[in-house]
Amino acid sequence: MASYYQGDNKKWYVRFRVVENGSVVNKKLSGFATKKQAVSAYNDYISKTDLSQVAVVKPSQITFEQLFEAYKDYYKDEIKGSSYYTLIGVAERYLLPYFGKKNIHKLTTLDISHWKTQINSLSSPNGDTLSISYRNTIYATLVHILNYGRKFYNLNDNVASKVGGFKDKDSIKKEMLFWTPDEFKQFISVADDNRYRLVFLFLYLTGCRKGEMQALQWQDIDLDKGLVYITKTYTRKVKGVLYAITPPKSVNSIRTIHLSTILCEELKSYKSSLGDIDCTNYVFGNENPLPDTNISRKMSLWIQESGVKHIRVHDLRHSHVSFLIHSSKRPSLSLVYVIANRIGDRVEEIMQTYGHMFPNDQEDVIKEIEQDVNNIFIE
Repeated sequence: MASYYQGDNKKWYVRFRVVENGSVVNKKLSGFATKKQAVSAYNDYISKTDLSQVAVVKPSQITFEQLFEAYKDYYKDEIKGSSYYTLIGVAERYLLPYFGKKNIHKLTTLDISHWKTQINSLSSPNGDTLSISYRNTIYATLVHILNYGRKFYNLNDNVASKVGGFKDKDSIKKEMLFWTPDEFKQFISVADDNRYRLVFLFLYLTGCRKGEMQALQWQDIDLDKGLVYITKTYTRKVKGVLYAITPPKSVNSIRTIHLSTILCEELKSYKSSLGDIDCTNYVFGNENPLPDTNISRKMSLWIQESGVKHIRVHDLRHSHVSFLIHSSKRPSLSLVYVIANRIGDRVEEIMQTYGHMFPNDQEDVIKEIEQDVNNIFIE
């Protein structure tokens, strides 16, 4: 059975499944101006294909593995690259081993409960228990795949939704970690490698995500105007290749960042030291982006040598926001919009994540309007 869709580019495409070499595979014919053309192309394809090779997968018989293959094909053009590869990795590691051969119509709440017990017993690569946040990312992926089954494969109920996500009643929300300017100064003072020193300066003074920094090419930076154009991100462990450069996390992530004078001068000096380079070279790599492991290893080493508290690379983003909040004289509401634009988040996300850092301006506001209030009631 073929399915027809119109993409963001207004072109029509058709998806269907066929059997090749004994395996069911997804097919896609695309680039049609009208649905009629897509239908015609599909019929033409079928007319030239041995009908015994056309896969007939009855909705009532579909396994989770088959559903996932169809889901993966469908959402490849619907989800941002980095999010897509993360989702696929989560499903292949934590869902397919348990649910792969099971008929989706025969899944029960007990199946989901047993699966949750297994996930709770798993550890991350470094030996730590999977965090509640990550376990719920896995759970959300399962829910999303089964919702796809409800939409296209007559699945009546999403049993995962009925069971609910992971909870840890004994967990205490971790305090947000960040470095003060003095702590960052202490950290960077031991830096003895100019490239990585500039990596951490850049992250601290721009609030960029690590992947956005890794994907930066020299053509993305205007050193004369002191501007950085964020239009892409680095995604690691893509199936079949070491990495991919994909669109950033969201539409809000596509942005222009103004550089401080000091950081701009540091970048100019660094670029000059590299000699004759291509504009497509990665700023902090070369022909290839800087690997994650190199960044984490260097950060851990300098944390140990400087004696500052241990934070993650991502926490430099929190450190940047904290620095902006406590250094700016701008009114809080205005500053929220500045920060949102600068780090590529929505205003709602800024308030949810960093709202507790902002000063309570109510007392100042009341003082400012006190005279006007008096004028209303005192003649």
